[in-house]
Amino acid sequence: MISAVIWLVCTRIVAWIGIAFFSFIPTFPYSETLPSFAPALFSRFAGFDGVHYLKIAADGYFGTGLIQAFFPLYPMLIRVLSLFGILSLFWVGTILSLVCLYGILRFFKRFALQSNVQYRWLLVSLFLFPTSFFFTGIYTESLFLLFVLAAFLLLHKQKWFFAGLVIACATATRITGVFLIPAGLLVVYQARKSMKNSWIAYGSVLLGTAGIGLYMLYLWRVFDDPLFFFHVQSEFGGGRQESFILLPQVFVRYIKMLFTIPYNTRPFYSAAFELFLTVEAGSILFLQTFTKQWKVAKSWLLYAWGGFILPTVTGTLSSMPRYVLVLFPLFIFYAHLHERKPILYFVLMGIHAILLTVNIILFVRGIWVA
Repeated sequence: MISAVIWLVCTRIVAWIGIAFFSFIPTFPYSETLPSFAPALFSRFAGFDGVHYLKIAADGYFGTGLIQAFFPLYPMLIRVLSLFGILSLFWVGTILSLVCLYGILRFFKRFALQSNVQYRWLLVSLFLFPTSFFFTGIYTESLFLLFVLAAFLLLHKQKWFFAGLVIACATATRITGVFLIPAGLLVVYQARKSMKNSWIAYGSVLLGTAGIGLYMLYLWRVFDDPLFFFHVQSEFGGGRQESFILLPQVFVRYIKMLFTIPYNTRPFYSAAFELFLTVEAGSILFLQTFTKQWKVAKSWLLYAWGGFILPTVTGTLSSMPRYVLVLFPLFIFYAHLHERKPILYFVLMGIHAILLTVNIILFVRGIWVA
């Protein structure tokens, strides 16, 4: 798609500005492992979590601490595809993300039709989202969102078994994929009257537990802890805790941070950005849930609310701007907003574009964004 190519070029121009005019001061471990053979315009997008995915693809879950928090399917695919010997792990991962992004754009056409919104504004909203550049890096965003969209399309067509397989792939990619299971069960329940053997459909959707189930079994056998992916969260820092924290408590914590951190520092920007985008996403989901004007499918919202709330239970909004990137009902809302309140839409997209520019420059410098 021409629009996708233009967007990709624009993000790389912004990245070039960050690389050419600002110093590289990585704030993440193993920054020295970023591929030196690749142009910085691409290799810098493998920072932070990206180096861990490449490490898992190369050596498995050994030799480096905390990497059990990263689910296995994405690095496994990188490893398998690299066995052809043509490209390195880095280039395989980058191309895999871009191919998945192309699939997302194709699937979004169908969601635009289902939601009665203009496809072009759905794409604009996606491309200008403040963390959309993660779709092009060594991250799971592209692969996971592709699975999410494919699962809902298959559920809509009542292809239950294939939907279950795709959900299993999603739960092996990110923990929030588990919310596709109750969403799928709701779709089956809504369609039960048109089926003779609804239990087959229910069973097919429950097949989605296989992805996370197999990973938990692996962690249990190798590390004696099936929930190891959760128990290592507190060691990442950023205020993460193993005990469950309610969202209002997290909001109070962030408001206190904004009144205590100097406003002209990067920690203040991070806290303000995380709080802003979390409140924006939460407000949109609230409107889509409780107002008729912005209403979308209940199954979509069930998945989205789960994906929104779960990351906050560790007591922080860290990474929330990236986590909400895969909550696709948000982009349905933005497209509707263009039709109903165009001025507000363009103001919001302008803010998003500014944040996207700032975030790309910070990220390629090795500074934490999400």
